[in-house]
Amino acid sequence: EKAAIECGVSDWSGIDKSSLPSGGHYALRYAEFVVPLTKAIQEQQTIIETQEKKIADLEKENEAMKRRMEVFEKFMMEGKK
Repeated sequence: EKAAIECGVSDWSGIDKSSLPSGGHYALRYAEFVVPLTKAIQEQQTIIETQEKKIADLEKENEAMKRRMEVFEKFMMEGKK
């Protein structure tokens, strides 16, 4: 409950406190987790796709830089002869 209060969701319907007054325990309504978890997964997927694109772009840039470096090194070696 403390964690829920700190997160600002103490009144969230996924936490069932109905049995607390009679000395019971907290219960969870698992169906209430579906929507927030689905949204979180979708958000994570968007982040993953963005990162994958950045990685692909960086890999292309890296390959281009390697080719330029090879040309430069070849030019430098020819200049030493």
